[in-house]
Amino acid sequence: MVLIHYVVIRIVRRQTTNDTVHYKWRKNLAYILGFVGFLLVGRVWFQGMGSLATFLGLLSAGLAIALRDPVSDMAGWLFIIWRKPFGVGDRIEIGKHKGDVIDVRFFKFTILEIGNWVQADQSTGQVIHIPNHEVFQGR
Repeated sequence: MVLIHYVVIRIVRRQTTNDTVHYKWRKNLAYILGFVGFLLVGRVWFQGMGSLATFLGLLSAGLAIALRDPVSDMAGWLFIIWRKPFGVGDRIEIGKHKGDVIDVRFFKFTILEIGNWVQADQSTGQVIHIPNHEVFQGR
Protein backbone atom coordinates (compact mmCIF):
# COMPACT_ATOMS: atom_id res chain seq x y z
CA MET A 1 0.00 0.00 0.00
CA VAL A 2 2.82 2.35 0.85
CA LEU A 3 4.48 1.59 -2.48
CA ILE A 4 1.26 2.34 -4.39
CA HIS A 5 0.87 5.60 -2.46
CA TYR A 6 4.45 6.61 -3.25
CA VAL A 7 4.15 5.81 -6.99
CA VAL A 8 0.83 7.65 -7.48
CA ILE A 9 2.02 10.77 -5.62
CA ARG A 10 5.19 10.79 -7.67
CA ILE A 11 3.19 10.66 -10.92
CA VAL A 12 0.95 13.51 -9.71
CA ARG A 13 3.99 15.65 -8.85
CA ARG A 14 5.37 15.18 -12.36
CA GLN A 15 2.04 16.13 -13.95
CA THR A 16 1.35 19.32 -11.98
CA THR A 17 3.05 21.82 -9.70
CA ASN A 18 -0.12 23.02 -7.98
CA ASP A 19 0.12 22.42 -4.21
CA THR A 20 -3.67 22.23 -3.79
CA VAL A 21 -3.88 19.37 -6.30
CA HIS A 22 -0.99 17.59 -4.57
CA TYR A 23 -2.73 17.94 -1.20
CA LYS A 24 -6.09 16.64 -2.50
CA TRP A 25 -4.42 13.66 -4.21
CA ARG A 26 -2.48 12.79 -1.06
CA LYS A 27 -5.56 13.01 1.18
CA ASN A 28 -7.93 11.17 -1.16
CA LEU A 29 -5.34 8.51 -1.96
CA ALA A 30 -4.73 7.98 1.77
CA TYR A 31 -8.49 7.53 2.33
CA ILE A 32 -8.91 5.16 -0.61
CA LEU A 33 -5.86 3.04 0.22
CA GLY A 34 -6.83 3.01 3.89
CA PHE A 35 -10.30 1.73 2.99
CA VAL A 36 -8.91 -0.92 0.63
CA GLY A 37 -6.41 -1.98 3.29
CA PHE A 38 -9.19 -2.21 5.85
CA LEU A 39 -11.22 -4.39 3.49
CA LEU A 40 -8.25 -6.70 2.92
CA VAL A 41 -7.37 -7.00 6.58
CA GLY A 42 -11.05 -7.06 7.63
CA ARG A 43 -11.70 -10.02 5.35
CA VAL A 44 -9.05 -11.97 7.22
CA TRP A 45 -10.41 -10.79 10.58
CA PHE A 46 -13.98 -11.76 9.73
CA GLN A 47 -12.87 -15.22 8.66
CA GLY A 48 -11.13 -15.50 12.01
CA MET A 49 -14.24 -14.19 13.75
CA GLY A 50 -16.22 -17.12 12.40
CA SER A 51 -13.94 -19.56 14.15
CA LEU A 52 -13.89 -17.30 17.23
CA ALA A 53 -17.69 -17.30 17.33
CA THR A 54 -17.67 -21.09 17.02
CA PHE A 55 -15.13 -21.32 19.83
CA LEU A 56 -17.12 -19.01 22.10
CA GLY A 57 -20.32 -20.93 21.37
CA LEU A 58 -18.70 -24.24 22.26
CA LEU A 59 -17.08 -22.71 25.34
CA SER A 60 -20.37 -21.31 26.63
CA ALA A 61 -22.13 -24.64 25.98
CA GLY A 62 -19.39 -26.48 27.86
CA LEU A 63 -19.58 -24.05 30.77
CA ALA A 64 -23.37 -24.37 30.88
CA ILE A 65 -23.06 -28.14 31.14
CA ALA A 66 -20.17 -28.04 33.62
CA LEU A 67 -21.75 -25.40 35.87
CA ARG A 68 -25.31 -26.72 35.72
CA ASP A 69 -25.42 -27.77 39.38
CA PRO A 70 -23.82 -24.64 40.91
CA VAL A 71 -26.06 -22.36 38.85
CA SER A 72 -29.18 -24.35 39.76
CA ASP A 73 -28.05 -24.31 43.42
CA MET A 74 -27.87 -20.51 43.31
CA ALA A 75 -31.31 -20.37 41.69
CA GLY A 76 -32.60 -22.70 44.42
CA TRP A 77 -31.11 -20.45 47.08
CA LEU A 78 -32.87 -17.42 45.55
CA PHE A 79 -36.10 -19.42 45.49
CA ILE A 80 -35.69 -20.35 49.17
CA ILE A 81 -34.88 -16.77 50.17
CA TRP A 82 -37.66 -15.05 48.17
CA ARG A 83 -40.50 -17.55 48.13
CA LYS A 84 -39.74 -18.99 51.60
CA PRO A 85 -41.04 -22.54 51.12
CA PHE A 86 -39.28 -23.28 54.41
CA GLY A 87 -37.01 -21.58 56.88
CA VAL A 88 -34.64 -22.43 59.69
CA GLY A 89 -36.50 -24.45 62.32
CA ASP A 90 -39.09 -25.90 59.93
CA ARG A 91 -39.53 -29.65 59.65
CA ILE A 92 -39.38 -30.74 56.01
CA GLU A 93 -39.26 -33.86 53.91
CA ILE A 94 -37.37 -33.62 50.66
CA GLY A 95 -36.63 -36.70 48.63
CA LYS A 96 -35.95 -39.57 51.03
CA HIS A 97 -34.75 -37.25 53.81
CA LYS A 98 -36.83 -35.83 56.67
CA GLY A 99 -35.60 -33.40 59.25
CA ASP A 100 -35.46 -29.99 60.84
CA VAL A 101 -33.80 -27.21 58.82
CA ILE A 102 -30.83 -25.88 60.76
CA ASP A 103 -29.05 -23.78 58.11
CA VAL A 104 -29.63 -22.32 54.64
CA ARG A 105 -26.56 -21.38 52.61
CA PHE A 106 -25.73 -20.26 49.08
CA PHE A 107 -25.25 -23.75 47.61
CA LYS A 108 -26.90 -26.04 50.18
CA PHE A 109 -29.19 -26.22 53.14
CA THR A 110 -28.66 -28.40 56.18
CA ILE A 111 -31.18 -30.52 58.03
CA LEU A 112 -30.99 -32.48 61.27
CA GLU A 113 -32.42 -35.86 60.33
CA ILE A 114 -35.42 -37.35 62.14
CA GLY A 115 -37.00 -40.79 62.01
CA ASN A 116 -35.12 -43.23 59.75
CA TRP A 117 -33.80 -45.95 62.13
CA VAL A 118 -35.17 -44.20 65.23
CA GLN A 119 -38.82 -44.97 65.95
CA ALA A 120 -41.05 -41.85 66.04
CA ASP A 121 -40.01 -38.34 65.01
CA GLN A 122 -36.94 -38.00 67.17
CA SER A 123 -33.62 -36.71 65.92
CA THR A 124 -31.08 -39.28 64.83
CA GLY A 125 -28.30 -36.77 65.37
CA GLN A 126 -27.25 -37.06 61.72
CA VAL A 127 -26.69 -33.77 59.89
CA ILE A 128 -27.51 -33.91 56.17
CA HIS A 129 -26.41 -31.32 53.62
CA ILE A 130 -28.81 -31.09 50.69
CA PRO A 131 -28.04 -29.09 47.50
CA ASN A 132 -30.44 -26.19 46.97
CA HIS A 133 -31.47 -27.42 43.54
CA GLU A 134 -33.31 -30.30 45.26
CA VAL A 135 -36.16 -27.87 46.05
CA PHE A 136 -36.97 -27.79 42.32
CA GLN A 137 -37.03 -31.54 41.89
CA GLY A 138 -39.57 -32.12 44.67
CA ARG A 139 -39.30 -35.91 44.78
